[in-house]
Amino acid sequence: ASIVKVDRKMLLDKYINAEKEKENQLEKLFEAGSIDEQEKFIREKIIAERIAIYERMSGTTVLRKPFYYLVVYDKDQSVIREIITNAISNFIEAGMTSRMLGNRELAVFLKYNFTDNFEESDVDLLAEEELMSWVKPTEIRFTPKSATVDGIETYNYSVRNFPLSVLNAWGYQMFNIEDTKVVMNIEPYEKYKAVRMIDRSLIELASQSENSFKASSMLDKKTHIETLVDVLRMLQNDNETLFSVTLHFTIYNKEGLKSAEAKKNLKKTIKRIVTEQGFELADNFCKQQKAVISSNISRYDACPEFARAIHSGSVAAVFPFVLSTVMDDGGSILGTSGNFPVIVDFFKRDRERVNSNMVIMGKSGSGKSFATKTILTNLAAENSKIFILDPENEYNYLAKNLGGRLIDVGTATQGRINPFHVVTTLDADEDGLGAKVDNFAVHLQFLEEYFRVILPGIDAQALEYLNNLVVEVYARKGIDFGSDFSRLRAEDYPIFDDLYALIKEKLAEAKVDYDVVNLRILANFVSKFAKGGRDSNLWNGHSTLTVKENFTVFNFQSLLANKNGVIANAQMLLVLKWLDNEIIKNREFNLKYGTNRKIVVAIDEAHVFIDPKFPVALDFMYQLAKRIRKYNGMQIVITQNIK
Repeated sequence: ASIVKVDRKMLLDKYINAEKEKENQLEKLFEAGSIDEQEKFIREKIIAERIAIYERMSGTTVLRKPFYYLVVYDKDQSVIREIITNAISNFIEAGMTSRMLGNRELAVFLKYNFTDNFEESDVDLLAEEELMSWVKPTEIRFTPKSATVDGIETYNYSVRNFPLSVLNAWGYQMFNIEDTKVVMNIEPYEKYKAVRMIDRSLIELASQSENSFKASSMLDKKTHIETLVDVLRMLQNDNETLFSVTLHFTIYNKEGLKSAEAKKNLKKTIKRIVTEQGFELADNFCKQQKAVISSNISRYDACPEFARAIHSGSVAAVFPFVLSTVMDDGGSILGTSGNFPVIVDFFKRDRERVNSNMVIMGKSGSGKSFATKTILTNLAAENSKIFILDPENEYNYLAKNLGGRLIDVGTATQGRINPFHVVTTLDADEDGLGAKVDNFAVHLQFLEEYFRVILPGIDAQALEYLNNLVVEVYARKGIDFGSDFSRLRAEDYPIFDDLYALIKEKLAEAKVDYDVVNLRILANFVSKFAKGGRDSNLWNGHSTLTVKENFTVFNFQSLLANKNGVIANAQMLLVLKWLDNEIIKNREFNLKYGTNRKIVVAIDEAHVFIDPKFPVALDFMYQLAKRIRKYNGMQIVITQNIK
């Protein structure tokens, strides 16, 4: 077999076509009324900019990406198919995409073994019987140091010395040198021949060790003997196989490398990478023809003098299939890494990416907010509904530029959230059914937590008394565990005035000291939230907060600036509960209209929201991180304070 890496031209056409399809999706969203004309116009500009980036990258330089191939040789095609089928199964099990090449794919691969000075699309214009002629080079010229294939000069090196031991993935650096083809040929020895060969080597080394008087030489021989003994033990006891292995490099002299200095630097780079791994290169001086043959796709290796016997464990450890660049199909381009664009689909699912949540970390001024804005801008152009919790007024302009909405949560001027308004939460919706009884029960539990926050210092008995009064104030509005909340309007729910009026009524009728004491405590606490109270503007009234826009920023700056932790935590609790309901509504929207709208919740400077006394935000982030995946969503946490 051979393991082969070639650098193929990377075409960005499919990414450009994917962006154009996103433009079509925007048009459909506009027609459905999901986005308005301003939102559509802005998002089209974002997509147009991404297309322009791809076109610039395609026009300025030819990008090449490593492709890896496993080539199996045998006289019997059925044996080859069985081996390849098993190999594909193993690759897939390891999380790697793999397939057997068809005729035209095979022709492209074979042609890349000679040159990359061609267009891959040309293969589609050929008949089957023309493929082999297309693959073959027209002319190969040899000099003592190089071979020129169809006008492209190449330098062909071979590894002539291997280290005694290697680490896992020892081949990934050598296989991933740019503008280089790498071929590793492997062929198994028959077991009895392998054992006999090692025996002979051990006898020879033992003899050399006895006749050596240098300590360094004796130590080297001793290490070599121990290694061979280990290999012999594995062959005889562990069912290992011994392979004859050769490793060949073909370096392409591209445009810009015409100068002697550039060629010299390229060769130095190759030699440095190889020698750092403990290998030694042969430049094949006056052997370029043999080197070209050996690195071709065939069983014949014309450089048997460079073969090294390696057991199957070390051969398997070569693992060259390492590509650090992320280029997801259908993703958004966020920047570049080296020469490659970084294209990320945050909603891709595979063995490693099981959800879309992310954390963006970095010290102050390192670019966290800029990175977040870049990501959110890209997501906004791709059928996403985005909510941001912003403690420092960082996203004001972005919201305006994207046709979004900015909500100051320190006032109720842009929308009020009535604490008594029952909405479906992720807790109640955990089974996906949104049961009516659960909604009310969960909301009563929520109100108990909410009262603990806004009524600091209230004793347990008074709080329990308040819980009972809350049930009664709902009952007076005709709301109980059996109510159909989907039919209720915002005006149907009680407000703080209703609760305060009930407390005063009960206090006027109270005869028992226990009732009087508790009701007086509650009247004192609740009065500041009813009409005329100093905190009535935030919560005393029916819910008016509705968001049609697809980009919403909750600005907490004014709320946090007041240094009133009680009010800030209570308002945060309401906003987060409201967001729970929006997440559920997004899923219902997708089911109703057959769309795939994503929902994104970003918490900027997340550490600012965390209060050790009232871990409201922390609990929300924890619960949301576990659940939002089920709702086609993602949570982004941004912080400079990991602790």
